[in-house]
Amino acid sequence: MQFWALIVDCFREAIDRKLFWIMIVISVVIAAGMACVGFDDKGVSILFGMWRFDAPDYVDGNELGRAMIGSILTQYIADIYIGWIGIIMAIIATASIFPSLMERGAIDVVLAKPMSRAMVFLGKYLGSMVFVALQAAVFVVLTLLVVGFRWHFWFPGYLWCIPLIVVLFSYLYAFCALFAVMTRSTTTAMLLTMVAWFVLWIPQFVHAMLLNLPAQTGGQVQIDERWVRLSSYARWVVPKTQDIPLTAANLIGAATATEVLVDPDDPDLPEAQRQSLQGTIDVEKKLRDISIFKSIGSSLLFEAVIVLLAVWKFTRQDF
Repeated sequence: MQFWALIVDCFREAIDRKLFWIMIVISVVIAAGMACVGFDDKGVSILFGMWRFDAPDYVDGNELGRAMIGSILTQYIADIYIGWIGIIMAIIATASIFPSLMERGAIDVVLAKPMSRAMVFLGKYLGSMVFVALQAAVFVVLTLLVVGFRWHFWFPGYLWCIPLIVVLFSYLYAFCALFAVMTRSTTTAMLLTMVAWFVLWIPQFVHAMLLNLPAQTGGQVQIDERWVRLSSYARWVVPKTQDIPLTAANLIGAATATEVLVDPDDPDLPEAQRQSLQGTIDVEKKLRDISIFKSIGSSLLFEAVIVLLAVWKFTRQDF
């Protein structure tokens, strides 16, 4: 019961910050902006019919249009807003939880209760997860309803974005909590978390680049398979932040990012460009051919090591 009260207290502390309400307002604004666009059996309408234009690929019931809309929803709207901006703002909103907890006086009150330091840490940690889950739920549900009622495409699998975003946040918040416990500084913890995020991104980017380079150069540049395997091993060691939007796209059957931007079957495209685009699409599909359980499982294992290190450091601190 006390552990649950600690989670609720942490959640209330985070929700009291103005950033939470700013995120809610931004979610509503994005959903309202999406609602200004509509898809029907004739094509696309802007501002509730003020402008109309034909778009056969996006008409109601078209499977290609469904794949395209799914990609826009997961890889552009949700990934950019929640996966980047939302995660950064969530870290800013929750980074001060542990430094403020460890201030003299505040920690004395918490530790006066019959609860171990490890449980105190985990209660605060899980409270931050609840905070992010609520933010993600508001955005995902609002945009899902807009896409269903205005765009006439329903994606029940899109609801998986809620736990996926929480998982992505947890990868990074583990580092934030560790740095906060080590430095007792909110600013330092946030900056070091951004550095850790960049470090996690490097092996994933390198692996994707090594796979994509031959396709982008039309086969003129070939990569030694040993380097590809090495980059793959390095990628599997760290939490795979880049897999989250790809996993969401797989769950709803979305098209690849390149297919949304350019149609490789366009007859006006030069043959060389068409082959390059098709090669890029093939690489994107290969990168999306991931096991959800292996990707998230191995990432959570790495996160568990970081969290255990943070718990150990927290229990050893002198307050």
